[in-house]
Amino acid sequence: MKIHPRTTYLLIMVTSLLLVVSGCGEQEGGEQAKETNEAEEHAEVLWTQIKNYESWTVPEGFEGWQDGTSPHGSVLRYYVNTAAKGDLTRDGAIIVKENYSEQSEDALKSVTVMEKRKGYDPDTKDWFYVKYSPDGKVMENPKGAKLAGLIGKGMAEGCIPCHSTAGGDDYLFMNN
Repeated sequence: MKIHPRTTYLLIMVTSLLLVVSGCGEQEGGEQAKETNEAEEHAEVLWTQIKNYESWTVPEGFEGWQDGTSPHGSVLRYYVNTAAKGDLTRDGAIIVKENYSEQSEDALKSVTVMEKRKGYDPDTKDWFYVKYSPDGKVMENPKGAKLAGLIGKGMAEGCIPCHSTAGGDDYLFMNN
């Protein structure tokens, strides 16, 4: 069976259009999907790296139970890794925040983490954000988006818009 050249041309054009519409092209949506997948993969690795965070240093001034606010718990506990001890903004610094609904070990609702990753996203001071359930699963927002990576970048709500309001231009409320 012989196919007319115009039919071949139309098939190529339709296929190309479908690829662009579905996000398989070099569209911004494709980049966001790539970032989301990479962020989720990194979050899974990060959970294994922070497995024993309870043995890490408690930052000075943040010992014991701390008052919290939404979207974190009403009660918080903080930990930092060795890299963050001397300088919370140093590359490799990790800040872990346990989010509780009340002052009780049984009331842990989530674990939020900020990791400083040099070159990750200079616009947001290179912070990687992730919110885990107590068992280490990456949590999702109400729309089903994984809460890992550049959460809320370019939006009105999320980690980045909130932390961008911290004093000192470092995205850290701990330094205020």
